[in-house]
Amino acid sequence: MMKVLQRISDFLNTVTNVLGIICLTGMFAVIIVNAVMRYVFNTSIIWAYDVLRVLMIALVFFCACMVYHEQEHVRFVVLYDHYPPMFKRMFQILLNAAGIVFFGVLGVEGLKLSISLWETRLASSGISNFWLYIFFSLSMFVLIVHSVRFISEEALGKEAGT
Repeated sequence: MMKVLQRISDFLNTVTNVLGIICLTGMFAVIIVNAVMRYVFNTSIIWAYDVLRVLMIALVFFCACMVYHEQEHVRFVVLYDHYPPMFKRMFQILLNAAGIVFFGVLGVEGLKLSISLWETRLASSGISNFWLYIFFSLSMFVLIVHSVRFISEEALGKEAGT
């Protein structure tokens, strides 16, 4: 079971990596094309800032998933590092369980918000406001999967999955 969770988590990490690269590449392309249009043709792309906003939001949430998967997020470990291993394991399990609840509530509420904004549009591009919020909910789902994996690794021991 733990190997399955690990594979799903790793697969979702790969997907978020690829989507992050696509978002960053898209942002770069839109910025370059818009700059060329502005300085060469004295006009800019009307929809550029809306597209950049959506891509930037998506990039931030995809990167948050990647950082969480690698457990490279900011931690306060001044006291934590001095506790015995059993306490650390219990703390990690509780922390990840709280994370599942937190990410679940945020994901569900974000999904409700995304769906409610389907009909509204960004002014200059006509892109649905849905796209501004759906990446938030998708990233919460990915973070839940990663948290379940971390709980299983702490409960069963990391060496059980290898």
